[in-house]
Amino acid sequence: MIKILHTADLHLKGGDEQGYCFAVLDAVIALAKAEKPAYLLIAGDLFDSFEDFRDLRAETAARFKALKGVCEIVYIPGNHENLRRTAPLESFDLGDVKKFTALPYEIYYGEGVEFVCVPHAESYGAYRDWTIPPKDPANTRVLVMHGLNSRIYTGPEEEAEGKAGVIDDGFFARFDTEYAALGHVHGARQERFGATLAAYPGSPRVWRGSVREAGPRGVYLVDVGPGSARAEFIPLPEAGQYRRYEVPLGVDGLPAPAELERIRLECGPKDFLSVGVSGTVDSDQKAIEAEAGLEAEFAPKVRRYEARPRDIEVIENISANQLAAEFLAELETLKPPPGTPDEKKWLYARRFGCEEIAARLKAGK
Repeated sequence: MIKILHTADLHLKGGDEQGYCFAVLDAVIALAKAEKPAYLLIAGDLFDSFEDFRDLRAETAARFKALKGVCEIVYIPGNHENLRRTAPLESFDLGDVKKFTALPYEIYYGEGVEFVCVPHAESYGAYRDWTIPPKDPANTRVLVMHGLNSRIYTGPEEEAEGKAGVIDDGFFARFDTEYAALGHVHGARQERFGATLAAYPGSPRVWRGSVREAGPRGVYLVDVGPGSARAEFIPLPEAGQYRRYEVPLGVDGLPAPAELERIRLECGPKDFLSVGVSGTVDSDQKAIEAEAGLEAEFAPKVRRYEARPRDIEVIENISANQLAAEFLAELETLKPPPGTPDEKKWLYARRFGCEEIAARLKAGK
């Protein structure tokens, strides 16, 4: 069996994110040094754009020197390396990294393994017409590719630019592969296609604020041999997580204590924290003050803080109404645990109840 570390979609970029990006890259390198795989595979989008590829390649190559004598590094560009590209990627040096940019594919022969390296293209529709050399029966064949397979990931795709080419289900059998090291989808997932295990490791860092990137960030540690492949997801605590919360406000504008405590317990200094407030309040000013209080408490404790647009219904003097007070007190006894699907329904019930009471008051009933 051959041990492989499979990553993709690190999206190294300059600016405010550069330090964080390289910290996650260092974590991947440290894991490779600890696990000592034969190969580190990077299935595209190592950089966030062509400009980042051009500007950060020297620093990236310098960091990869730590793996000299540990493992070989095999890399293909993804759709993001081609964003706003003004020069051929093959003209730029990445040091010890084996970079494969030739279309439609190249085969790299290692010891007992054949890597079919397919750089990103807008379309792979002609793959059935490609001339593919037969695999050595004694070897393992691994596909390294960047694109979108709709059986593994059904979408929707959120990127405004840099759409990925589609990988047909028949691609894997066409190349007679045991393992397909894929990139582009930012959540870890894997699927079998006959004899092929195809897998996306997801981005090893938090690239954007999206529920589709929630959960631990990490890479796949893969054992592969003739007719066999197994991929284990290895989380990278150094990357943090994208964490999204909706904090319900009481009619007095105060955040729910249970939800505040949940954020305090779950969030860490490396996380991307997204917080929104919702509910029915006496005045919009109370919601504004609640938002400011949340940001003042939590923004210093996380890597990045985002205040989402508030979802607030303002009903003046609702807290002074006896019927509303009784309704809210009774509803409070039925409140489900925070963060559960039932809590979402409970919040809607509270809001619609308050709106109904306000409508009746306005109508003089």
